[in-house]
Amino acid sequence: MNAPLRTLAVAASVLSIACSKSTSGTSGTSDSKPTIDSFSASPTSVAAGASSTLTWSVTGATSLSIDHGVGTPTGASATVMPTATTTYTLTASNSFGSSTAAATVTVNPLVPVISSFTASPGTIMAGQSSTLSWSVSNATSLSISQGVGTVAGTSKSVSPDQTTAYILSATGEGTTVTATATVHVLRLQYSDPAPGGAARLVRNAASTSTRAVLDLIVGSSPQSAFGLALDLAVDTGRATFDAATGFDIAGSALAPNANGEIAAKAIVPSTGPLAGVLVAGIAHRKTGPADLDQVLAAGALLARFSFDMKSGAAAGKVFDDTAFGAVLLSSALSPVVPKSGFAIGMLSVGE
Repeated sequence: MNAPLRTLAVAASVLSIACSKSTSGTSGTSDSKPTIDSFSASPTSVAAGASSTLTWSVTGATSLSIDHGVGTPTGASATVMPTATTTYTLTASNSFGSSTAAATVTVNPLVPVISSFTASPGTIMAGQSSTLSWSVSNATSLSISQGVGTVAGTSKSVSPDQTTAYILSATGEGTTVTATATVHVLRLQYSDPAPGGAARLVRNAASTSTRAVLDLIVGSSPQSAFGLALDLAVDTGRATFDAATGFDIAGSALAPNANGEIAAKAIVPSTGPLAGVLVAGIAHRKTGPADLDQVLAAGALLARFSFDMKSGAAAGKVFDDTAFGAVLLSSALSPVVPKSGFAIGMLSVGE
């Protein structure tokens, strides 16, 4: 081959190689739509008012956009705060077209939250009041059980007549949550003694939740006596006895003597060896032979004692039959009914 021909062959070969390289370049990524390698939300579930971060990885794009008002983001992430569950669409574009991917952020409604629900004071006397207080968020309505009903604000005064558990219900976004607060109600309670006894201390129907009216009566068999003596240890921190209003002998079977006279007294000393002890005595003022023992019919009233619950009293015993002395006496001052013949119940402060 002569020189001109060889030169022509080499030029053709170079041209062929150049054309081959040019065809290989145009078949690469530069002539393809963008690739979205990933598009996600974190966290995928949020409470109303909270945010989530959209993150993506894209190649081959000249522009990006996200719907729902996000717009044209820069970088590789964007923060969103949807008010409802939203599916975001990422669109990546170049001159060859566009690609899309979706990520969903689930929005959970704000359910009611009861931070606190309390009763103050938590323990009251019958007839007193307590205040229910609460702290609640995200609720559209509130109600309290036990007849209180729908409430507003942050507190409500109640006056239960017995220990009561109140349930606060908070409702919002189709969800109801509850909390409980209990008001403990203390009252004076008297338990009558077991059957038996020549003389019995029993509850009078006039008793209330804060005042115990107790009748000392003759038992099931008649007795004959001239006077009565009683001492009874009382917890004065829980109940008080007022001699002026708490001792009554009206209608007592220990009738006055022939001159209409009767000696009767009841006190609870605050000092001395008998401090905190109810000391009571009833007797005729003996003026002559006519003053004899009285016939005391079964069930007859001997004396009436009333005790008042002390404000702020704690639950516990006021008295029972473990610390007392008593006797029914004849006109000769001899025992007719000794202590063992008296039946005493228990007075206490409790729910």
